[in-house]
Amino acid sequence: MNLEYIFPTPVWSIDFNLDLEKIKSFVLLEKEKYSSRSLSNVGGWQSSDYTTKDLPDILFGKFFHRAQKHLQECFYTYGVPQKPIIDNIWFNINSQSNYNKSHFHAGCLLSACFYIQSDENSGNILFERSSQEDFIISSMFGISQSKLAASKWRYSPTPNRLIIFPAWINHSVEENNSNLERISMAFNIKGEHV
Repeated sequence: MNLEYIFPTPVWSIDFNLDLEKIKSFVLLEKEKYSSRSLSNVGGWQSSDYTTKDLPDILFGKFFHRAQKHLQECFYTYGVPQKPIIDNIWFNINSQSNYNKSHFHAGCLLSACFYIQSDENSGNILFERSSQEDFIISSMFGISQSKLAASKWRYSPTPNRLIIFPAWINHSVEENNSNLERISMAFNIKGEHV
């Protein structure tokens, strides 16, 4: 019997070794300076958009340089003959009971989330199938623990870990059940013809 997977959903993760305390201090100072915008977040603070040029190179330069190499590998995996460009960047701080509603990121190919501060109870990122797939699969199989048949799949927020995923996949962030604020940096990636 021959088995092929069609329409797979890749989720990449890369572990870094950055000084997260300095990055956290930067984000907390930004929170003091600027009000929160409200998009998918319920409670918590979300910054406005930044570009890589807006952020201090001494804190973020090595991160984005290394991330760019991994993003190129992601594009190769998809067969996209373009150069990945980091489009918009924002920061999130979710305190206890804060969460993010289900959403997707239109207008880009990939999205990413880098965890600056979190623990096992501060809220997983939750990826969801489309409502049609979810209805059919869950009505036939119930709740599945298999990545192939699951309606939803969770990843724990791990400090110094970057998660990259297709921007069109519905995702949410579960409620923070910890006393520790979950702090993350998210960004979107577009392609540029070379």
